[in-house]
Amino acid sequence: MHLNYSTRKKNGKTYRYYSIAESYRDENGVPRKKVIRSLGKLTPKEVDKWKFVLSAKESDISSLIDAAKAKFIDSKKYLDIALLSTVYDKLNISMAFKLVKEEDSDIKTEDIAKILILSRCLDPSAKYKTVNWFKDSYLPEIMKVDPVKYNASKIFRIMKTISDRRPYLQKHFISLANKFAKKGARLYFFDGTTSFFEGGTVEMATAAKDKTHGYQRKVILICLLTDQNGFPLAWDITSANKKDVSEFIPIVKKLTTESGLNEITFCFDRGIASKNNFDYVDKTLKSKFISGINRDQIEAVLNVDQFIKTRELLLKEYDDIIAQNQGSKKKRTPINGFVRLGKDRFFRELGVLKGRRYVVSFNANIFKKEQQIRNDNLEVVLIKLTALNDELFHAKKDRDDEVVERKVVDLIKKYKMKNIIDFQIIPTRSSNDAQTYRVNFEIKENELTKASRTDGILVYTSNHIEEKDNVYDVSASAIVQHYKDKYIIEDCFRSIKTIGDLRPFYVRIEEHIKAHVDICIASLFINRYIQYQMRNHEISLNNFYELLEQYSRVATLQEEDEHHTFLRALPIELENIIELLDAKEILNKRRLKSL
Repeated sequence: MHLNYSTRKKNGKTYRYYSIAESYRDENGVPRKKVIRSLGKLTPKEVDKWKFVLSAKESDISSLIDAAKAKFIDSKKYLDIALLSTVYDKLNISMAFKLVKEEDSDIKTEDIAKILILSRCLDPSAKYKTVNWFKDSYLPEIMKVDPVKYNASKIFRIMKTISDRRPYLQKHFISLANKFAKKGARLYFFDGTTSFFEGGTVEMATAAKDKTHGYQRKVILICLLTDQNGFPLAWDITSANKKDVSEFIPIVKKLTTESGLNEITFCFDRGIASKNNFDYVDKTLKSKFISGINRDQIEAVLNVDQFIKTRELLLKEYDDIIAQNQGSKKKRTPINGFVRLGKDRFFRELGVLKGRRYVVSFNANIFKKEQQIRNDNLEVVLIKLTALNDELFHAKKDRDDEVVERKVVDLIKKYKMKNIIDFQIIPTRSSNDAQTYRVNFEIKENELTKASRTDGILVYTSNHIEEKDNVYDVSASAIVQHYKDKYIIEDCFRSIKTIGDLRPFYVRIEEHIKAHVDICIASLFINRYIQYQMRNHEISLNNFYELLEQYSRVATLQEEDEHHTFLRALPIELENIIELLDAKEILNKRRLKSL
């Protein structure tokens, strides 16, 4: 069945008259149309509604259409709501928000938390806007909550209660994540990100640099600990003038004391690397760690002069692999102790020094990029300095030497040429006889060579020093791979910033800020769970939500005294994902009818 129309002219205007038609072939095989029901003139909105109705499976609506008594009532969001609600219930997230006593019996804290978390997954917006979102869906029917009782005043009144439940939420997430954890030693990632505020005064925020939006007047730091599957386990919010390092210990302590986890390996980047943190993980927590060390510390554990000779052999090996398009299939023959991992990375065990184990990695592709970027930056600076000298030479008015010097310093700093370019500001006269200056500059070749010595090199440190028969229990390749997996937590931050719309903040009270972050993290856990279940599918989380949105609404028709609700026909890919998430019951006709 489909929507058909015919045209008629009246008073010089053309009008469309719609009908529901069925295609068929006559006895001679000629295509024909049979009008099932005349609808008359329709508004554009009504046309869209009937197209929606007729996109459903024919078996679901044929009886209604045949009766010629069906009337379109409404369409509401259902499929995405029902699917996420089912996932939420299967993860039993509400248990973290259950209270023994409720001051307001009209609507429970656990229900408000669920609505806010699902909204953050599906349609992130300001808290008060979730009121209309809630009403324009079948979530009230699914949750059996009167939509009138869900309003902005109750949302903000209960935000402190939500933030107070964070310890229960974290403990529940740790328990859930353990069910999906890989056997053996468990790997955890720690990192921090910033978020900023729009609006008035925020006591816990300070002026600082946001990691993607630059300098902001009101910024906070959000620290997060995840497992190897990317499930968020522990988090906290603090002032942005604190370093990630200072927040590491309390969050890790919270994780270990509340979970009772053992055989933990913490993996963190060079921003967290410090002797205090290493000693705390090693001696106090009796746990393991893997971290990169800062570039200026590399030469303390690696003979770079000796490595540079090996570097040429590694680059030749990489070029041969690329030229022959061999990828990672070529036989891995060690080169001066370096073994290839993938097509562009090489690594070597350095051994134990002062109780810490070190592994060096060289990425040929990154080496070439870092070299190219530095050469490009140097070329840009030389061109800009030449242009500045030309401008100064043609100056019509006197110039200030301090202004000229500041321009040069800012230029060199911007392109990271501070130690590579030396300059002097020399007084002179312009072609117009104005007091001006000339910038004399030279490239310090020895510093340029020195800057490139550690390009492409990353040295990892770890306390995984146990060995049997002179073989480490945790191999060097495993250490390299674990550190590469750090992208997992970076992907978590991208997810809550994009899909979860974490920033900017529009709330200002501390309890509201904390509750907002808790809601975003809870939505992240749901999204990571969906990604985990879809791990063997090529579809991304973004594409999954886009596909779900296309089929989210259901239509309701009235036939005399009965209401009938039905879905559009779903693509097989979406049906498979719904089955993966163990939510096939949301497609049940009886459940749809109950709406």
